Amino acid sequence: MVAFVVNAVLLAWHATAALNSLNDVKHLIADRGAKQDGAYPLDVAGARMALRRASQELDAVHRHAAPFLALAPYLEWLPGYGGDIAAAPRLLEMGRALLDANLILLDGLAPLLEQLSQDAAALPNGPLPLILTALSDAAPQLTRAEARLSQAEAQWEQIQGKQLSPRLVEQLAPFARSLPLLRAAVQLALVAPPLLGIDGPRHYLILAQNEDELRPTGGFISAAGLLTFEHGRIVTLKFDDSYTVDDLSKPYPAPPDVLQRIMLADLWLFRDVNWSPDFPTSARIAADFYAYGQGVAVDGVIALDQKALQYLLEGLGAVTIAESGEVVDADNVLEVLRAHWAPVHGQGLTEEWWKQRKSFLGDLAEAMRRKFESAPGSLNWLALAQAVERALGEKHILLYSTQPEVAGVLNRAGWDGSIQPWKGDYLMVVDANVGFNKASALVTKRIEHTVTLDTAGGAEAQVRLTYHHHGEPRRECRPEIRYDPVYAQMMQRCLWNYVRLYLPAEATLLSAPRVAVPAEEMLSGEATDGEVDTEPAEGGKQALGLLFVLPPQEDAILEYHYRLSGGLAAHQIGADTWRYDLLVQKQPGSDGTVVRINVQLPAGGRMVHSIPTPEAIAGDQITYQTELQRDWQLSLTYALDRGRRQ
Repeated sequence: MVAFVVNAVLLAWHATAALNSLNDVKHLIADRGAKQDGAYPLDVAGARMALRRASQELDAVHRHAAPFLALAPYLEWLPGYGGDIAAAPRLLEMGRALLDANLILLDGLAPLLEQLSQDAAALPNGPLPLILTALSDAAPQLTRAEARLSQAEAQWEQIQGKQLSPRLVEQLAPFARSLPLLRAAVQLALVAPPLLGIDGPRHYLILAQNEDELRPTGGFISAAGLLTFEHGRIVTLKFDDSYTVDDLSKPYPAPPDVLQRIMLADLWLFRDVNWSPDFPTSARIAADFYAYGQGVAVDGVIALDQKALQYLLEGLGAVTIAESGEVVDADNVLEVLRAHWAPVHGQGLTEEWWKQRKSFLGDLAEAMRRKFESAPGSLNWLALAQAVERALGEKHILLYSTQPEVAGVLNRAGWDGSIQPWKGDYLMVVDANVGFNKASALVTKRIEHTVTLDTAGGAEAQVRLTYHHHGEPRRECRPEIRYDPVYAQMMQRCLWNYVRLYLPAEATLLSAPRVAVPAEEMLSGEATDGEVDTEPAEGGKQALGLLFVLPPQEDAILEYHYRLSGGLAAHQIGADTWRYDLLVQKQPGSDGTVVRINVQLPAGGRMVHSIPTPEAIAGDQITYQTELQRDWQLSLTYALDRGRRQ
């Protein structure tokens, strides 16, 4: 008994010491991230020492906990915390693997981190050649770290099958999101040298998307950029108006039916290629159109919107436009972009204005490049990395590669903007502004999804979409193709929105909204019939499309009702337990959409556990609410009384 008590005391001692060491690392990173001027370098030696201490203490925890860990899997039956206890061995192994991986990465990349803190004179060609060389040299360590992260992910997959307590679920939530991202970052680091042109030039097409005119992959394609890397250096970075990409001396295909019917488009041109919300699909089409029009084959496609520029400038810091001396930062970049779009005083909407209205984007990109290359020692690299991850995670930057290995990494990290295969309930709302204006900037949206589960794993579901236009009231919505001399005036127009609701392919539609647009609000002069367009869609989904017109200061409410038959909404995972899985994917370029999920369990059902934690539970009714910044997943495990099962 004395030995047992001593062992328990030592276990608690080492566990506390491990947590303290991890907190030391956390504080080092937080201190570095808080320094916006980049003058305070990360204490690499201190971080390595703290990680090693944590690793040693965790090994000690494993030794002293061995008697308890052997029994843990047999204690899952305990009420309340049985699942936590049963998961303890795997949680400990996951922690050890994560610590090992981070130590390996820090050891392998320490020389690079130290060199990046030097001034510009030490890096005459900018930081990219240095990064490329360091990643090549660190390939063995990166490979070992990736293997340990793979082991950590395997442990996590097993842990997810346990019925964990709500408190532990909440504590583990950050790991659930960061673990696949860290592994993806390491995998990208392994393939980065060829991507950065170590063995020859690599060309990337940049799609500059304007979310003020929302389109399926994030916004109307305002400009096309070409970015070329060679031996780790940026040798080309240029932007052209998207209208100049096409070679109209060649034949072009007919556009998607909706663009033809609503916008009266005769040809499918580069600026409209992002009609599929599945970005790899749209990116492949964009690359083909760019090669067709410009004669340049690209190795990948990068899409970014205005919010991405804000995030990147938050990480990079303010930049100065060489020609004008204008200072642009995260706070004023939108205002500056819109001001430069407008004609100068007295110029009017002339041909000269038309040619230069988007030229400032190239000037801004050059200023950002110049700061990145000329002052790497002053950069806050952690803040920049966090800004890039945020833009990728929130789908303000999308990435596509023609290399299957790289494309797989991007997909697993959620950075490729693809419509994900999914078993269970699924929801994605895709809006397309087809009204030749910027009204999307003033429109907010709310999604409410109500699901009533039955005892056979089926469900009836209702989706309610509510749109509100915050512009200034106007008497009529007149379709017209024109520019206003002030950018903000184009936001004040009515919104012509073609919305597509993506649902599981197996869903049976029970009812849908009917919205007829009158002839006077259509460019064609012909009224719509108001019926939804139903078609098979990407990722094994079906899409329900509908056009509606939303005047300023008005609401549009659309309601859909569908059914999933037995086993398609929830599946049985135990004698009396079921799990309902839902994926809500965010449309790239959208922001601030409030999503409310209401789940009605079958009669006699009770929640066992849920990821994430519900906002409210009232008997067998469970409610969640979130602001859709990233794709959102729900995994709800519930139990049925034996007498209620079918």
